[in-house]
Amino acid sequence: MANSSIPNMVAEKVVERLVSEGMSFRLRRRGSECVQDYVGAFVALEGLDGAGLSTHSTILYWVLNKLRDPGSVWSPAIYLTKEPTLGSIGFIVWQAIRRVVPEEYRVPQVMALLFASDRIVHLLAERIENQEDSCDGILRCITRPGIVITDRYKYSSLAYQSLPVPMRRRERTVIVDPPEKEWIWEVNRYAPPPHVAVMIDVKPDEAIKHIRGERAALQLYEAKRTLERVRENFMEIFEELSRRPEYTGMEKPHWASLVKAFANLTPECLYPMPGAYPRVVIVERRERIEDTAYEVAVNVLRELERSRIIEFAK
Repeated sequence: MANSSIPNMVAEKVVERLVSEGMSFRLRRRGSECVQDYVGAFVALEGLDGAGLSTHSTILYWVLNKLRDPGSVWSPAIYLTKEPTLGSIGFIVWQAIRRVVPEEYRVPQVMALLFASDRIVHLLAERIENQEDSCDGILRCITRPGIVITDRYKYSSLAYQSLPVPMRRRERTVIVDPPEKEWIWEVNRYAPPPHVAVMIDVKPDEAIKHIRGERAALQLYEAKRTLERVRENFMEIFEELSRRPEYTGMEKPHWASLVKAFANLTPECLYPMPGAYPRVVIVERRERIEDTAYEVAVNVLRELERSRIIEFAK
């Protein structure tokens, strides 16, 4: 978890504004459909490399920590995590992104499967820590009860792994065609949707400028034309999710048995308000970091409240 003073300072400004709007919160008690009285949620931040996802995930972590109602015994623990993880599968993914493994690892079909495998372990078993404690896997953190913020989730796989990849083969460059988007959806169907999916939208030129300000060399996927196509993909994905949500409460999802086995949750308990999950939010990155951070936080809180997961303290 990042430990920078800048996100904490920005969080203080955002919290001051949200407190004035009455947005201190606590978990809402669940009804008869749930074995547990209180269950949390998870929120995914998505967007281009260079959109500031790590910074804004950290700010949101601090904002939610400071807005928890201190008078409530069921004030949720707040957790911050990211993908790829730092686990054994995630390590291979990071090596491929940084171009330090053979090119065969970067074939888009291989990358999609590696990301999907890392994601399932992330949900079920990957150690996630905060300032107070730790838990194993996003699903168990939710039942702590906690709210988990993840910097990237499966929509990044759909946006990035559905692009062709240029590769060097015997002194020449070849283009490897990507898998179909439907296949990427398929290998990720055992990963339940987040309660809220936030896309931080930034133009590719601005993203490249931000990346170059942080490090000297660009990584895999960070060329301008690639980012232009990734942004188009994200827009299509979020538009599709707003029209056809992944989970509506009207079907038995593929991931139901995993959620039951590892967190003792039914889909009805994990998603208490039938309708549309994930709740989709697009936030345009503003010039001032605190303005973007406010838009992210206020939209996340409103969507969690509309989903009857939290309630605002009186």
